[in-house]
Amino acid sequence: MNPARVIEQAGLANVDYLQAVWKGLEEGLPRPSRVVRWLPPPSSVIKINCDGAFKSSRSLAAFGIIARDSGGSARTWRCGRTMVSSALSIEAWALRIACVMAVQENFQIVILESDCKNLVSCISDSTSKCP
Repeated sequence: MNPARVIEQAGLANVDYLQAVWKGLEEGLPRPSRVVRWLPPPSSVIKINCDGAFKSSRSLAAFGIIARDSGGSARTWRCGRTMVSSALSIEAWALRIACVMAVQENFQIVILESDCKNLVSCISDSTSKCP
């Protein structure tokens, strides 16, 4: 995918999000309870953020991955589409691609970040029951 197109699409998605939030505020819906911001990794560490999206009605999914250094500069990225059976599956797929990307790019010290609590629990907690 063309990086300029990705940036354009991200900008449009951000506008849609802000319009939805504004509409919700006008209709008296509560504000989001907290703002989550990206925090840079320590010096000489690469932070890789990965995410997935799943459309259950068609078993279609997409993922996005970005690796950034301590200055916040993008070192590399990946995105794509695939067919999976669940939201957890695409989150796991994105994490797997992030690991492969880290090896291919020869990153020495890496922090992997995902917003999927179930996946993070499955990986980090040996007592967790994974689906």
